Amino acid sequence: MAANYSQDGLYINDEPQRWRAEEDSEGRWKIFIPSLELQTASIIDGQHRLHAFDKLPQDAAERSMELLCVVFLELPTPYHAYVFATINFNQKKVDRSLAYELFGFDVDERPAKYWSPETLAVYLARLLNTESNSPLVRSIFPAADSEKLFSEDDARQVGQVRISMATVVDGILRLISRNPKEDRNTVRRKENRDLGRESLSPVKSLPLRQLYLEGNDKGIYDLLCNYFGAVKETVWAGAGQGSYLFKTVGVQALFDVLKELLSDRPINANNFSMAGLSELMQSCMDLDPNGEKYQASGIGRSEIRRDLLAALGKKV
Repeated sequence: MAANYSQDGLYINDEPQRWRAEEDSEGRWKIFIPSLELQTASIIDGQHRLHAFDKLPQDAAERSMELLCVVFLELPTPYHAYVFATINFNQKKVDRSLAYELFGFDVDERPAKYWSPETLAVYLARLLNTESNSPLVRSIFPAADSEKLFSEDDARQVGQVRISMATVVDGILRLISRNPKEDRNTVRRKENRDLGRESLSPVKSLPLRQLYLEGNDKGIYDLLCNYFGAVKETVWAGAGQGSYLFKTVGVQALFDVLKELLSDRPINANNFSMAGLSELMQSCMDLDPNGEKYQASGIGRSEIRRDLLAALGKKV
């Protein structure tokens, strides 16, 4: 199972709605599920096991049997293909292209023209994590609650910025897609097979949608590198050890601010060069010098976003 994604494919930011891992007093980890009514998880593989219960009477004893599950928290939707493929490759031969196509993450098999917004977002997140010139190199991890699960040695090696893959993928997605699931389905319809991204419509409220539709993936990547490079020189350079500016809520707020900047300023080399952005964000250097100002919650994200925008001279 994969949790913490809405039915339209977007990451769930609302803390009270999210599944999370919690350690009890005896050192055991448990999964906390806030509500059984909210549809915030999906089955990656094994749906037939649940379907077997559909025909049982409501009072059947079998309905209370325990079913072993593996739950991934905040695993980006396209990565579900890796899980599905691994499970089935170990049991019987399944065509790898078919498995990846099912989940929309066939980067190596399909030309970039046909990538859905989700696929591009995952691809860019991987580049940001692996390219040596990226300001986020070796800072993005697939596991949720990475701060809790890292050993001290691991934490020292990866540095101060430690964020989940889901955070970065979702931040990129919100710049190029209003409904990732619908866009994915549209791109992959039979009648759109030759059109790819061109089958999608522009959305004025999404500042990087047009670059995505034009296939200018490098432009999007360079812009992200320039922005987070400027963040590294300003916001992060002035933040104290352990500040939430380095963590999930901080990066979520930084993506929020990027969307504001992209919506307010013409997208060109001058406005979004690293030098231009660094100069713009000099006023954001002293937000949390002691590393104690913010908290890890939706409130923390809102406070960081508000302070960043205020430092940039924008009304909040």
